[in-house]
Amino acid sequence: MIGTVYDYYLTTYASKPLTRSDTHKKSELRNIYNNIVKISKSSPLYKVDVSANVQKYAIDLKENARSLMNDIDNLVYDSFSPNHSKYTSDNEEAVTINTLNQGNDTRSDNSSESSPFGSTLSEAASPVNNDSYSIEVKHLATPQVNTGYYLRDDTLELSHGEHTFEVAIDDNVYEFQFKVNEEDTNKSVIEKLSRLINRSGIGLGSNILKIGNTSALEISSKSTGTTSNTDIFSILNSSSDTADDVVDKLGIATVSSHPSDAQFTLNGIDKTSSTNRFTINKSIEVTLNRTTPEGEAVNITKRDDLDSMLDSVNNLIDGYNRIIELSNNKADNSNDASHLNYELKRTASAYKNDLESIGLTMNDDGSLKLDTALFLQSASEDTIEHSLGKLADFKNSLSLKTHDISINPMKYVNKTMISYPHPIKSKNFANPYVTSIYTGMMYNGYI
Repeated sequence: MIGTVYDYYLTTYASKPLTRSDTHKKSELRNIYNNIVKISKSSPLYKVDVSANVQKYAIDLKENARSLMNDIDNLVYDSFSPNHSKYTSDNEEAVTINTLNQGNDTRSDNSSESSPFGSTLSEAASPVNNDSYSIEVKHLATPQVNTGYYLRDDTLELSHGEHTFEVAIDDNVYEFQFKVNEEDTNKSVIEKLSRLINRSGIGLGSNILKIGNTSALEISSKSTGTTSNTDIFSILNSSSDTADDVVDKLGIATVSSHPSDAQFTLNGIDKTSSTNRFTINKSIEVTLNRTTPEGEAVNITKRDDLDSMLDSVNNLIDGYNRIIELSNNKADNSNDASHLNYELKRTASAYKNDLESIGLTMNDDGSLKLDTALFLQSASEDTIEHSLGKLADFKNSLSLKTHDISINPMKYVNKTMISYPHPIKSKNFANPYVTSIYTGMMYNGYI
């Protein structure tokens, strides 16, 4: 019998990913244990219905209560937390903004380890509250581009046999080898070299340019910005075979576009960056997409992240409705669940006016429904902090109820009372497994 319970639990709930709310201190574990002992001391002795439906119901009830507790914990608004606000750009075509989580400093692969902005940015160039910035893009960061000669597609400039050339990037030198067959033409050789470079994984990419019946090999760096040597890479004839002049014949050593840094102003102060993507104060990831007209800046402002908070509210409602659905399910042979349904309805009804003012209404079965438009309107007119404040009392009461359910889910399943505890002796004696034969002692998630 107990094996069936564990099989259901392991296949249904044990594989779910843990959240930050599933991490607990030793003191919290001790409180869970003490609560179970306290309930056991004051509870009557029951004979519990051990049917498969009841076993499943008890586990479902406990796990859904714990899940709802996580949703309640996540619905916390802090006006100073970047996790509940986001930055927006008034010109996404020129500058794209991504709000980073607190402490999450994301950079592009080709950016340098040091940010183009120092730690004094907020003091020297931006408002103290860091709620707004302005960026005028004067020039985008560009890669180095080498363009070879345009050669006739149906002829062949190289001799048959093995050929080599070298690519120098910083202090590294990479040797490329390829073979020219008798049936090859300039077009097939250029295509072969393009594939070879694209698969090399050394930070270069290539394209084939066409003009009429001619083709040229274009090689560009994946990184942008100037370096101490100006150019990012150089292509040379092979040092091991000085007679091989493949680079000269293809013309791929010719730099057609030198790399350059991005140039822009941040709050009126000139800045440069070797990449078009960078971070500001470890809170905003900025991507420069194109230049802006002279004198026209892109405004970046911080505002409440309504989408994120709306998701959190919906998660809370979904978690609440799952427990309501369990309490309404007569097929589980859990008649005592009607008591749970009554308790949940009473909890929600106590805050009916506040909930309805932000778009939350109760259905006949006790479930909640959110009017998204009304919630967003309320958040826009009163600020999201005020709107979520109306949820605070309901959320706190619901938290107490879900904690009670997770500790003692057997309160709401079919059982027959055998005897009351002795009013005196029971003060020092706890009936084992009274709170939950199957689920109360499963400390899953409490790690």
